[in-house]
Amino acid sequence: MGEQYGFKTGFRGFSRQDVLNYIDELRRESHEEQEAYRQENEELRKKLADAEAQLADAPQAVQREEALRAELAAAEDTINALRQQIEALTTELKTLQAELESGREETEALAAARAEMQALREHENELNAQLAETHQAVAALWQEKDAAERKVTVALAYADAQQQAARELKQQLNGEAPSAEEASASKPMERWLF
Repeated sequence: MGEQYGFKTGFRGFSRQDVLNYIDELRRESHEEQEAYRQENEELRKKLADAEAQLADAPQAVQREEALRAELAAAEDTINALRQQIEALTTELKTLQAELESGREETEALAAARAEMQALREHENELNAQLAETHQAVAALWQEKDAAERKVTVALAYADAQQQAARELKQQLNGEAPSAEEASASKPMERWLF
């Protein structure tokens, strides 16, 4: 049996030093194994403590997870609301762009109408100036006509007076007295002359 452990046998049995060496080797191996088990036990205790801490934190972690899920749901609701706002604003922007384009066309048409109105006003001013000149010319012509009519009236009256005077002279030369009608007809002619 001793040979299986490597003991030398002698007259009195096993070699004491071999046995002591073997015992020391067993102690050393046992001590190393105990140290290894102690370290493994320590590591397992730490893992157990960590697991227990995690288990103790599990309700808090669940609460944190629920809070994070609620925050995520709120954020998703906010994102959906913002998307709807963006869609509404995009639609409104398209409407405003269409109105702006229509407004541009109306503005261009209004500008063209204003330019045409300005041209018409300028033409109206020209026509008014021509009308004023025409009125002045017509007034001058009326004055000339009135003056001509007065001259013609005076000339006719003078001619009538001359004819009347010629008749009276002729009657006087012939020895005839003027009739009452001829005498009264000559008086209005004298009014025209003087």
